[in-house]
Parts: sequence; structure tokens; C-alpha cells
Amino acid sequence: MPALDELTAALTHAAILEEFESARLESERDHASVAVISIDIDEFAAINRQYGHITGDEVLRAVAAALLKNFHDLGLVGRYAGDQFVVVLRGARAETAFVLAEEVRKVIEDSLQLQIGDHKGYLAVRVLGGVAEFPADGGNWTELFRKADEALYRARRLGRNRVCLPSSAQMVTKTSHFTLVQLEKLAEQAKKSGKSEASLLREALDDLLRKFDVA
Repeated sequence: MPALDELTAALTHAAILEEFESARLESERDHASVAVISIDIDEFAAINRQYGHITGDEVLRAVAAALLKNFHDLGLVGRYAGDQFVVVLRGARAETAFVLAEEVRKVIEDSLQLQIGDHKGYLAVRVLGGVAEFPADGGNWTELFRKADEALYRARRLGRNRVCLPSSAQMVTKTSHFTLVQLEKLAEQAKKSGKSEASLLREALDDLLRKFDVA
């Protein structure tokens, strides 16, 4: 049985790497893909500084529980390091992983609030993520994780509390043929409206189908 992180009950760093390698070999055999999601807790260092490490541990456990619940039967969740988690999705494309990650991010944003010790206030928790796909974005774990982290840092630059794909031309072309400019504007509109990028895309698709009277 894969080893679990004692604090969060997610897979350990070593265990998630083993699971990815197993998924990679399986995908090569079946000519399939594997998606990886890198997830960070937003402003986690500031949470530790302001509220202490006991609260920080509570946040880690709560986020891990949300990821494990929402990715149950869909993917494997591991604690990679500190407040960084990784999800491995066998047979999934980056586009699918993006939508799933965005939905989980929204669940955490909408429902995850922790009471701070004996204080009356609550701490709202946010996450950000980056997505990459094997073999399109890398032929091994190091290359793939670098791409997922690149996308995560892009999410941080764009204002946090979001999920992003890598900014490479290859990924942009695959993602429904959106241009990089379109993806940047989508991210900006999501921030202004308070909606997820996935929900805005669904609304736009619904409008398009109504325009052409498609049931």
C-alpha cells in the first residue's frame, strides 16, 4: 500500500512519484496521456506568520481533505512539499485536468473556512494551480513538473486564486485553439467577475449554442 503523509493523509512525495511512473508506463503502453496538477495554498507563509504553525497545519489538513474528497476515484493526490500538493490523473488530457482543478479550486474558495483558535473570526482559504500533460509537455517527471510549476507561477502572477495552463504555444494551440491573448483576457475577466474561468467558458458555449439554436 502506498505510503501516506502523516499530517494530511495524502500520498507522500515518494509515493506520488511512484504512482506517476506507473501511470507513465501504462500511458506509453496504451498510447494515452497523464495529466498532472500542481497546487499551492495561497499566501500560506503569511498564514503561518500571522496565525502560527498550528493553524497552518489545520489549513494543510483541510485542503488535503478537500482534494482527496473531490478527486476521489478520479486521480491520486500527494503532498509534494510543504504546502504544495500534486494530483496525477491517469488517461486525462490537460484540458480535462484544468476543468477539474478549477472546479475544486472553486469548491475550496466557496466552502473552506477555518475558525482561528478561540477567535470569532474565520480564515478563508484559497489555492492556485498549474496543469501539464504527459507526453505533450514533458517525457519524464522532471520536465512535466517543471511545466506544471510554470503554469502555477503564471497563476500567481495573474492574481492568485486561479488555475492556469502552461503559456507555451503548443499548449495554447491544443486548448480549443485559444490564443495566449484570449487566455490572458479570460483570466482577467474571471478576476473581475468573481467567476471561474471554466464557468465563463461554459456560459460562452451556452450562448453560442443558443445563437445557432442548437438544443
